[in-house]
Amino acid sequence: RFECILKLNTDLAWEDVQEEVRLLVRTRSGGSGRPVVKTQGGTYRDPGVWTEEFVPGQTLDDLLEIIAREDGLARVTELWPFLISSCAALIVDFWRRGGHDLTLHEPSPNKLVLPAHDWLLGGRLVSVAHRTECRELTKVLESIRTGIVAPLAERYPDAGLEAGWPLLFSAALEVLGEDDGCRRLKEEAARLDPSDELWGAIRRFVSGVRRRGFLPLRLRVAARRYRRWAQLNTDATLEARAVTLDQIEDAYGLRDLDRERPGSRLQLFRHTVFRGSTRELATGLDELIAEILANPPPRAQLHRAVTRLRESAHPNEHEEFFLARMLYPHVNPRGRAVLVRQEDTAGGFDTGIAVEQQDGAGEVFRIRRPVNPGEIGALARVFRGAGIRRTPRLGQDDLLVVTDDRERIIGGIISRHLSETYVRLDWLALSRHRRGRGIGSRLVLDFLERMRAEGVRVVSTGFFRPGFFSNFGFGVDPRYAGLVKFLEPEPGEAPTAFKGPPEDADS
Repeated sequence: RFECILKLNTDLAWEDVQEEVRLLVRTRSGGSGRPVVKTQGGTYRDPGVWTEEFVPGQTLDDLLEIIAREDGLARVTELWPFLISSCAALIVDFWRRGGHDLTLHEPSPNKLVLPAHDWLLGGRLVSVAHRTECRELTKVLESIRTGIVAPLAERYPDAGLEAGWPLLFSAALEVLGEDDGCRRLKEEAARLDPSDELWGAIRRFVSGVRRRGFLPLRLRVAARRYRRWAQLNTDATLEARAVTLDQIEDAYGLRDLDRERPGSRLQLFRHTVFRGSTRELATGLDELIAEILANPPPRAQLHRAVTRLRESAHPNEHEEFFLARMLYPHVNPRGRAVLVRQEDTAGGFDTGIAVEQQDGAGEVFRIRRPVNPGEIGALARVFRGAGIRRTPRLGQDDLLVVTDDRERIIGGIISRHLSETYVRLDWLALSRHRRGRGIGSRLVLDFLERMRAEGVRVVSTGFFRPGFFSNFGFGVDPRYAGLVKFLEPEPGEAPTAFKGPPEDADS
């Protein structure tokens, strides 16, 4: 259902109405994909009407009044950075989408609608009828400070609301990007008198961004929410901390942000679970984040950098656990996970992860990559013992092994990357004495999550144990041999699940 407003033209020439609608259409859509103004519907010349989207919610001034009355000034203070950054971002984005030469004339808190919680999407300019030419970013920000920030800060003097420039500068960088935003600020500062307050504010802000990096609004409010929870729950287990961090990542869309801006997820970890880490680990993470933000490295290179940091910083159990989750988001927080160094046949190394779980009999097992040729030989013996003709080939197959609590190989998976997004799971085998305890099922689930974390979209396998693999969403599809599972939505119909008699499973 689409709710709209019917607008009646009373004093404009119809050509001016059309021009107004074209401007709103142009400024609504942009690179961020986020709407800034109302969606326009249809225009009808004869009756002189047009339709536009109805945007529910409170304007900024009404919203703050409700929050102050119902929740108190402490809540106003808490939400202030989010609300001001959000409204500034909307206005700067309108200026950007209009070609950097048009902004609101005298912006005010009653001209925009914002969500009441910092994890919600939304926010829209509800009135852009009064506009003015403007080609300088600092002029846009000055108008926001004069028309919105200062009046609201004066309205709630006991809340101690920040009326300075950093929130506005940060909002500009959110919209324009760090490089373009800093460049524009520096260029415009060069035209200011050094005695001007704005000149000094820009110099300090840009210097801080270059030195410490930029933290987008979503990351700032997400990290603050986690820290508030951690202060209330000082004895929280690693599992509780990991699940809470996962919930916050999902609520604020931080995985999407990390795809758009690699390094964002590491920043979240740095400002939450690693905030109280040793100086060596904290400094190493800061340097690594700066490198990623400047030039995102290949996955293997990132893993090697974390391996070197781990070996030099000597992390404790808490830090070890979250270093693993930082690189491997799929890790189940209920299981113990540690990073392991994996040597390759060319004399190099990579970082892998060992996930520790318990089987149905309560015995410990671990899932990881093999770390040396001897383990590949041991896996080959498991496959031969299971009667499978195919055995792992050194340097040709992708392998995942299962070990017992004494690090003996008790099973594993042979797979192959057919492309960056397509993997074939060739075979799975377990030692006879560890079957029937749920290890096989957990091995497949771990394998699928590792593939998803690597950006794989499609996993196929042979039509040899359809009953077992159907438990994990595998089915038949005309485009693929054997059985297939789509880890991300695939065009066309979903694979048809196999329906047949149950099988005995090694799981």
